[in-house]
Amino acid sequence: MLAPSCAISDLVIRCPASVVGNIHQQRYRSGDLLLAEGEPIHSLQIVKTGLIMLGQCGPEGLNKPLALVGRGHALGARALSRAPALMWARAQSDVAVCRLQLPSLLGPCEPACQALLPDLYARTLLALIDWTQVVRVGKLRSRVLAALGLLVKAQGGGARILLPRQADLAELLCITRESLGRAMRALEAEGVFTRIDRRYADVALPPPVTAQVHEGLH
Repeated sequence: MLAPSCAISDLVIRCPASVVGNIHQQRYRSGDLLLAEGEPIHSLQIVKTGLIMLGQCGPEGLNKPLALVGRGHALGARALSRAPALMWARAQSDVAVCRLQLPSLLGPCEPACQALLPDLYARTLLALIDWTQVVRVGKLRSRVLAALGLLVKAQGGGARILLPRQADLAELLCITRESLGRAMRALEAEGVFTRIDRRYADVALPPPVTAQVHEGLH
């Protein structure tokens, strides 16, 4: 069942004849590429479950992670303007998406799709801003705590979250893997989060961080 806030739900309401019957669920494994930077986009994908890293190739030719996104995030919005992908998107875990192929987004449905573009672009921009601001946090503990807050936000606000791969999160936060490990162990000792297993944890954020998550770090 589609969430009320899902972009595809909005399209179902606006142009059911073009959309109903053309929504397909796609699953990806951890490490799979959902979008390739600079390549044509053939579908709009709305994340149902899982974590995805967004990034770009930097000026030195190395892939740079920019943000982690999750449930409800739209991938491939530039397909609606027939433009190539600005960023790559890679699964950080098993991921499920609702997928609409490009032909379903054109024709009678195109005006409704074009009306969605500003909101879809804004969501991606806000995710990038949030993670950029976290990287600018000076103190290691505060930076990692803020990152946990964004992971909670990306996964719907629940207490139990999927943790990204430690090496990838460290690179995103511009710190070493060892520094991240020390900070995570310290926060775990404080009771901020409790590991369920290697990939899942229950998070209990302090009130100021919880407020920032709900209001946006920007």
